Amino acid sequence: MKKEFISLTAGFVITLFMAGTALAQVQLPEITITESAKSTITNQKVFTSFNTAFKGATSVRWFESNNRYLVNFMMDDIRNHILYTKKGQIIYHVLYGFEKNLPSDLLSQVKSKYKAYAVNRAINIKQGGANVWMVNLENDKGYVVLRMADGDMNEVRTLRKTMPDEVRASL
Repeated sequence: MKKEFISLTAGFVITLFMAGTALAQVQLPEITITESAKSTITNQKVFTSFNTAFKGATSVRWFESNNRYLVNFMMDDIRNHILYTKKGQIIYHVLYGFEKNLPSDLLSQVKSKYKAYAVNRAINIKQGGANVWMVNLENDKGYVVLRMADGDMNEVRTLRKTMPDEVRASL
């Protein structure tokens, strides 16, 4: 049986990458976990809270440390990470989705301004009442990372695609 380990320290940072370049980061609360993954946990409040909210979750892996519980799972073919308190309250929830997972009003907002771009990834971060979407866009000329929250859409980073010198020379 293969043991899986996770070690997160100095805060959980979500880094968005495109073309091998880090484009944006979101800092979440600090946790330190050096436990092996488990299929269940012993804290009944956390277990009940999770099972009530996420019926049908698959590939569930639990990590426990310092009275916090991190669960990684799949739901509707979407990867999720949730950090719980010992009382079963969610500290944060990260959903790693795609264009189809972006709420329709946000997708309309993106498509109206970035018509020539395709949505590659849509990552939703919920923490303490904040609901932030990080959206990765791409077209043949470059990449754009958007941060969407509270009705605002802001460009976090743009990256232009460049043609390698050897390709340019062959044209």
